[in-house]
Amino acid sequence: MHNHNSNNDIWGITVSLACAVHCSMLPLLTAYGFFSGALEHSHLWVEYGFLLVSILIATFSLFRTYSVQHNNPIPLVIFGIGVICILGGIQLHGTWEMLLCTIGGLTIASAHIYNIKLNKKIAGNPA
Repeated sequence: MHNHNSNNDIWGITVSLACAVHCSMLPLLTAYGFFSGALEHSHLWVEYGFLLVSILIATFSLFRTYSVQHNNPIPLVIFGIGVICILGGIQLHGTWEMLLCTIGGLTIASAHIYNIKLNKKIAGNPA
């Protein structure tokens, strides 16, 4: 079970970092004219898509290992802070959106990294 949960955490880290890159780079690329204004409308769906996938992965990884393995709520709290940052960023446009969504993606990735360390500690492996 440990390896399966680590794979879920790796996916969580990957999606969260992709979200952070998307949130930090897309506004800059749009500002420099690499993408048209029509992309702005699909941008919101991409953000909600990243958020939905992150929540699904967290359900299979963070919530499961919390209830079955380590019972440590810290990864869930870190994840929740990341989700709140992303939701706040989606509501506030412009610079705040870029900043909060990027921080949110990095925070969610941190929750998965911490979850891996907790699982390794329980399995007897050095973190």
